Amino acid sequence: MKKNALWLLLFVFLVGSPFFAIAEKAEEVPMVQGRVVLGYIEHVVIAGDVDLEALMSPVHHFSELGVLDLKVKEENGEKYASFALRGKKGTTKDFKVKVIADKAKPDGKKQPIVVRMPLCLGKFQLTPQFRLVDRSKFEQEVRLGRRVLAGRAVIDPSTTHAAMPDCKDLATKKSSKKSS
Repeated sequence: MKKNALWLLLFVFLVGSPFFAIAEKAEEVPMVQGRVVLGYIEHVVIAGDVDLEALMSPVHHFSELGVLDLKVKEENGEKYASFALRGKKGTTKDFKVKVIADKAKPDGKKQPIVVRMPLCLGKFQLTPQFRLVDRSKFEQEVRLGRRVLAGRAVIDPSTTHAAMPDCKDLATKKSSKKSS
């Protein structure tokens, strides 16, 4: 009799626990201590309309963006990076962005080009720094590091695609800039 009562008590506890309440409300993004819970792989939108997959990597300090056909040119004393991004649907979009870092290490090896690009990650609209690199050997075109994730998100390594990008404001800002 005690054994059945214990099983019943355990069942009632588990069914009424907050864990199951979160699982039932899949449309709501879970929060932990005011931070969004993200999967280790998430959908992101770059520059308002390039849909990509990103690896959440809090062990890496910097974020990376996998680009195609990278070229750096100097115009009016400033460096600009020209490159293409290939979205998840296979479409390619060209970009020309101001370079914010392009330095050689003391040993003479060149560091990756660094630029800022608008990013939508879940509910966050950011303009983080990205190292422009060849990520063709990786499954995800974007790696988001600690600088982007710290203080904003908790990573759940057991899940993917926990928070879909919500970029309505970013798309509105982009279209209003084009018209002015």
